This record gives sequence, C-alpha cells and structure tokens, in this order.
Amino acid sequence: MKLKFKQQAYQTAAMQTVVDCFKGQPPVTAEAISYRIDPGKAKKGVEDLFLV
Repeated sequence: MKLKFKQQAYQTAAMQTVVDCFKGQPPVTAEAISYRIDPGKAKKGVEDLFLV
C-alpha cells in the first residue's frame, strides 16, 4: 500500500510562515554555535556524575 499526499494550501502557508520567521538570520557557522550547560546545584556526592 502506498500513501498518497496532497499539497494543501494551509500546510504550505504554515510552512512559509515558519520560514519567514528565520529570514535575515545569519548563516550557521561553527563559530556561531556555542552551547552552555547549566550545571545546576548537584547534591553532595553526585557532582562527579556530571564530569565529561
């Protein structure tokens, strides 16, 4: 059995709206992406579980 999908106008409009939200954003580069982890407050004796 093959699934057949139709292109729905409301789906296309929703997709375009999401794409428009990101217009003007700089392109993604390795230098642009940096992550910070919030270590929170570990209970005593548990902090060594979070060492990477």
